[in-house]
Amino acid sequence: MLSTLRNKTLRITTILNAPYMMLKSSAHKLRGNDRFEGFCVDLLREISRHVGFRYRIKLVRDGAHGTRDAQGRWNGMVRELIDREADLAVGDITITSSREDAVDFTLPFMTLGVSILFRKNQEEHSLLFFLSPLSVDVWLCVAAAHVVISLLLCCVTRVQSSRWRGFRGSKTHYCCECPQRPAHCGQSCVGEKMCGCAQLDVIKVKTYGNSLIIHHGDRKSSGGESVDSTDIVKNRLTLLNSLWFTISSIMQQGCEPLPRSTSTCIISATWWLFSFVLVSSYTANLASFLTRERLKSPIESVEDLAKQTEIRYGCVRSGSTQAFFQESKHETYERMWHAMRDDLVPSNAKGVARVQSGGYAFLMESTSIEYVVQRQCQLTQIGGLLDSKGYGIALPPGSPYRSFFSSAILRLQENGTLHMLKERWWKVRHLSRRCPEEDGPSRPGSASELGLPKLGGVFVVLLSGLGVACLIAFAEFFLNARSARNRLATCGEHALGKERLMVRYPPEG
Repeated sequence: MLSTLRNKTLRITTILNAPYMMLKSSAHKLRGNDRFEGFCVDLLREISRHVGFRYRIKLVRDGAHGTRDAQGRWNGMVRELIDREADLAVGDITITSSREDAVDFTLPFMTLGVSILFRKNQEEHSLLFFLSPLSVDVWLCVAAAHVVISLLLCCVTRVQSSRWRGFRGSKTHYCCECPQRPAHCGQSCVGEKMCGCAQLDVIKVKTYGNSLIIHHGDRKSSGGESVDSTDIVKNRLTLLNSLWFTISSIMQQGCEPLPRSTSTCIISATWWLFSFVLVSSYTANLASFLTRERLKSPIESVEDLAKQTEIRYGCVRSGSTQAFFQESKHETYERMWHAMRDDLVPSNAKGVARVQSGGYAFLMESTSIEYVVQRQCQLTQIGGLLDSKGYGIALPPGSPYRSFFSSAILRLQENGTLHMLKERWWKVRHLSRRCPEEDGPSRPGSASELGLPKLGGVFVVLLSGLGVACLIAFAEFFLNARSARNRLATCGEHALGKERLMVRYPPEG
């Protein structure tokens, strides 16, 4: 019997379904078996090498695997085997009890089960996503607390004898005016305020129009007492300082001026404690919020799918999955069959396309789901397997070649060829096309990176702050330049009416 098989050309009926049987991209230029590629093509090649037969592959006419209608008539590949139009049916054809009553099957070359293919939860985040960990009410209360604390600090420090440790500074350029009183020629206007009778260490004197510009040192004396300009302390008891202090505290940054009195220190310490708790709570809730958003899915199991009505679901028409639900006596599966009868699809490709569009769950074999999710990164498998079954090679009823093919499949399984073929056709060959590692429940220790959709709002705030700061800086520059020009012009006009200008230079030697 084996000798007759070695010199025989078998007719193979099959159905297109990646990665089991596919047409090559250049199939229109090819003829015969060279048009096809896939797992089952390589499987046939390995079996023929062991057994020694030749074969010719053709597609099934009606594009169905094979189901029995109400009158007991079969269609698809099973029909062609029964009618002896084909010698073998090779593809993703599932071994079922009803099919085995009609045709013969070899040992399964692959085990699998029905599972759910669904679209991953699409995380849609606004630019202000970073504000999500706290509610709008909390943010408003924080803003109100910021203003209230700032006002309280400002008011309290104004009535305290010990106010703030301020900033120190000095000026090096002064416009000097001498009033028309020769007896008080030493009295001059230094900077913007009257300093009284001051002696300046003149460094450089020059004219600007009708004005006299004096560059002097940092030290000046008044009434015989030497005063360093860097020791002049300015009390900046303004609301802006208080606002800056409170916002720096909540951002955990230091700033000056600092509070010195007991009451303001108590207010500051209370605000620091509030800021510490608020920032810690925000950080913890943000991490939890990101994890919850990433793992959230409307369905987690087949029971969830059966209970809801918003997401439609279905399977391939005239396939083993349809027969599984149609013939099942399980209450959940019976209810699902009545709900999915109007949502069946003609092929796995059509079902995957509906899942990608959203709002649809596709019930298909787990091996096909494994192949799809490695290439469609937005899709995922939901839940476990609903059953356990296998793919086998179908032969006409009473075929004498069944044992030869089963023995060949068993040898391929033992020597690891079947595993090698699955790795070849299931794994993505190009690294650039592989989906990123899953960071869901299967890998609890992993963490996903944060992209611009989640943190884009922070950059918007940063750019907005920089833009406003630049506008204010330009405005201050022009205002200061205009003010300086006006002061110089005023100083020149006053100088025209002076009788004399006396400047005491430091003694030589």
